[in-house]
Amino acid sequence: MKRRTGTEVSRMRAAIRRLFLLLLELCVILVLGLTIAVFWASYYIDTANFRTAFVEKIETLLDRKVELTGELDIVAWPDLALEVKGLRIEESPDFGSGIAADFETVRILVSVLPLLSKQLKIESVVLDGMTGTVLSDEQGRLNWQSLFTTEMIQGDDSSSVFDGWRFSVETIEIFDADILYRDSASHNEYRLSGLNLNTGIFKPDEDVSFTVSSTFSLEEYGLLSELTLKGRLRVPSDGATVLLRDASIYATLTGDFMPEGAAPGQMTGFLDVDWDNRSVGVRDLQVLFLGLRAEGNIQSGNLSQGLSAEGHVIVHPFTPAEVIARHAPSLPVKDVQGLESSALTSFIRISETGIHFDNLALTLDDLIIRGALNIEGYADPVFDFSMRTNALDLDRYLPLFVTGTPFVWGDFHLDFFRQLRAKGVVRAEALTILDTTLADVRLKVSAQKGTLAFGAQAARPDGTTLNGTLDVVVGKSSQTGVPTLALESMMHVQSSEDGFAELQGPLFALGGLGKCSVTVSVPPLPCPPRQRSILILRAVRGQIDGALDKGSFQYTDASKQNQRLEYSSVSTRMTITPAAGTSETQWNSAVDASVRLRGGTDIESLAVLAQGPLSVGIEDGRVMSSGMAVNGHVLSSVLPRDAKRLTANGTIAFDSEEDTLSVVDGFVRVLETSLKGSVQVRDLTTTPKGTGTVELSGVNPKRIVYLLANKALRTRDGTALTNVDLKTPFSFDEKGFSLTNVRAEFDGMPIQGRIDGAGFIHPMLTFSLSAGAFDLDRYLPPPRQPNSRTGVVPKAEPVDLPLAFFQALRLDGKVAFESFTLAAIRTTRLTGRLKADAGNIHVANVRGQTYGGALTGDWKGTVSSRALSTDLLLDVRNMQAGPFMTDVADRDYIRGQTDISFALKSRGVTDDSILANLDGMAKLQITNGSFKFTGYGGQPDQVSTQRTSDTIRTKRSPQPSARTSFRRATSEYSVKRGVFTAQTWRVEAPPVLQSYGKGGFSLPDNTIDLSIRNDFVAVPSVTLKLIGKLTDPAVRIPTGRIVHDTVFNILSIPEKSFQFLRDLF
Repeated sequence: MKRRTGTEVSRMRAAIRRLFLLLLELCVILVLGLTIAVFWASYYIDTANFRTAFVEKIETLLDRKVELTGELDIVAWPDLALEVKGLRIEESPDFGSGIAADFETVRILVSVLPLLSKQLKIESVVLDGMTGTVLSDEQGRLNWQSLFTTEMIQGDDSSSVFDGWRFSVETIEIFDADILYRDSASHNEYRLSGLNLNTGIFKPDEDVSFTVSSTFSLEEYGLLSELTLKGRLRVPSDGATVLLRDASIYATLTGDFMPEGAAPGQMTGFLDVDWDNRSVGVRDLQVLFLGLRAEGNIQSGNLSQGLSAEGHVIVHPFTPAEVIARHAPSLPVKDVQGLESSALTSFIRISETGIHFDNLALTLDDLIIRGALNIEGYADPVFDFSMRTNALDLDRYLPLFVTGTPFVWGDFHLDFFRQLRAKGVVRAEALTILDTTLADVRLKVSAQKGTLAFGAQAARPDGTTLNGTLDVVVGKSSQTGVPTLALESMMHVQSSEDGFAELQGPLFALGGLGKCSVTVSVPPLPCPPRQRSILILRAVRGQIDGALDKGSFQYTDASKQNQRLEYSSVSTRMTITPAAGTSETQWNSAVDASVRLRGGTDIESLAVLAQGPLSVGIEDGRVMSSGMAVNGHVLSSVLPRDAKRLTANGTIAFDSEEDTLSVVDGFVRVLETSLKGSVQVRDLTTTPKGTGTVELSGVNPKRIVYLLANKALRTRDGTALTNVDLKTPFSFDEKGFSLTNVRAEFDGMPIQGRIDGAGFIHPMLTFSLSAGAFDLDRYLPPPRQPNSRTGVVPKAEPVDLPLAFFQALRLDGKVAFESFTLAAIRTTRLTGRLKADAGNIHVANVRGQTYGGALTGDWKGTVSSRALSTDLLLDVRNMQAGPFMTDVADRDYIRGQTDISFALKSRGVTDDSILANLDGMAKLQITNGSFKFTGYGGQPDQVSTQRTSDTIRTKRSPQPSARTSFRRATSEYSVKRGVFTAQTWRVEAPPVLQSYGKGGFSLPDNTIDLSIRNDFVAVPSVTLKLIGKLTDPAVRIPTGRIVHDTVFNILSIPEKSFQFLRDLF
């Protein structure tokens, strides 16, 4: 190749530059020409002629009146396009006046070169800011339906010819459209916002792809949905039906009802439209909502013949507990023993009359619910259902509703129930609620525009049957528009022959055929949505009636023994009426209650009435009453025939929060005895403690014994045991009780002090009591009279000792008497300490003064189930015998300073056996004394004697006036099996007499055999004998008048009974 020279290269470069400049100039000329053409086109299309022609042709195309309110212009950037602003399409006359569609901007992208040949080739149509209204008339026809039909008929090869111009469209795009749908039949409105549409190349008889997206909202219900529809659309050139192919739908749903943080619900599926058969199908429908996944399909029938469709839906198994915990963490789902699995399946049928769910099956844990649900009608639907299930344990799920948030009326959606129309029945094989299991449960429901009626019946495994009704009326105030509620409910329960299981407990049981009915009513009550629903209690009225027939009351007493109380009938009634003061935290009511029992064995009849205010805390369950008047009576066969009636009344107040109970003006009348008092108890349900007062007045123990035993107590003093009064404050706690200031009067004897009890069952009583003058002789039986025919005093029968009572004694305390009299022996300032526990009894530190001397004593007793063992020590020092003999024998036969000592033991089960087993010793000593046995009052009587062998019985003694003095008299006895044997018996009265005795006497046999040898000065010794009955001894002396008179004058024996010795032991 020939190499170019430098000159040639320079020439080539210059030629290229000239060519580039030429091309540049040509481009400028073309751009200027194009700009001139655009300006010319812009000017031309905005002329009146073009605008008029444009509007006319669109009106011809749409068969609607069209108004162009804006401008027509050519836009060069970003694309060359025809831009129409303010295009408005008016409504069809068949649907009234108004605007069917309004476009802010319509941008038409056209090809420029075809314009030169009068061909308007539109590459795309862009609609921005469209507002449209879709109307459905009473027959279901749409206003846009005729518009599309007109367009299809006029369409030919995707172009139209007018005035020599050819018109064609390739794609259509819609942005941010707002469509309002209004149904004239139901008067409902729905709005599609943000609607977007994008289609492919639009050609006749070819598929064009499209995408539609929109936002759908229902502000009334707080719903927001985003919808996207994709697919292919074919428009036949012959005007036949538009074909929709491969359409898919995707939607999301969210709203105010969604839990915070929850993802929107999603739905996908494929849409099939068969225009020839007028049918629509949705297949492979998938729904994901709050963690639940569902799928299904639905296929319609020929929609031109009416609405009809059927399909199937399945909710796949899921765990409700996880869903609730995720979206409602405030609910106590962890306390629920269930919610582990659930699923649902059902067939669906849709028709013009409604929607039908057939073969519906819902599973929840081990619960299976089957049945059918029909929804008749759309504008005013009626729900008709029939459900059945197996065993339902509601107790597993009740903790889910214990949220701690108070319910308000708005939570119950009363407006919904006011519009509800429904009927149906639900059956369950078993239902467990509040630990109660019911079988064959049936529930009927009927709702008709605010009038709701419920009926239920069930049975329990033990044979108890239940049935009840609930009628509810939901209305609306014509003045305020606030919902109102009224209700009336009734429930009847009947037990088996054995009675209610709830009344069978470990400590007591009530039996017999039982019946119970509960009635509750509420008059029309305003229910503002924000007001707490618990305030319905302000208007609640109720009545509870119960009855038991031919049963028994079985209980365990304090000694763990089972007791049984028969009755023919028991009836109860309680009515509740509203009272003033009910608030959001407290329910106030007035209660009138009664309990009546008839035909019992131990209790012939019983009636208890209670009336007064009752308050219940709404939040905390606090129960209280400021004062409930209670009264009642009992007629009991256990009580005496003449005193069967026990009556009681008082005012009871209580407070469960303060845990207190009080009884004011308490009164009990039983056995002709009245008890009054009051008590205030605190810590009632934990460790009860309290204070109060009790008062007994006019108690007649002798009358009570007569009523109980039908036996008149005979006492030496007829007024004894006829009047007891007692009044004392008291207190108690979990450890025991105290009578803190006892003030009593026993047959005129004042008693005061304090008594404390440790425990309540067999308590240990500690006490400190002081009493006035107590004469025990007043309470002893009167002397036994001789038989009128034989003249013999009958021997008293042995008396059993109360061993069980002695064993039960638990005592520890001090007692002081101003004076104590026994067997006419009077002791003053008598004090002692008494201890008794577990059968061991000890009377210790006995101190007193008796006839100028000091008395001390100690007595111990050991009690077994077979006998009482006793040990007595008794000492009297420096007692004056004269006053003692005056009280004992009515005469001071003996005077002198006296010492007495007893140390005795015994064992027995009766009073006679105690005497028969008496062992020990006794000692008596009198110093510087004197005696005088005759000559008291009046002239000496004649001495009448009757000899029977060597025995002389004395009727009246001579009466010398002088007393015989002695220095010392001493006697010591050993005691064996109740026989007192003299070990020492001596009287020293120098210089007149020295006496010595031997022998003894027997308390069990009431005999005496005592020989006394008397040595006289200047007179021979004389021995006399005391023999025979101890209570009426005979004196045997030697024969001879002189000897007899001497002995009789010196040693006359008074006729005084020794019966008091028996009373000592």
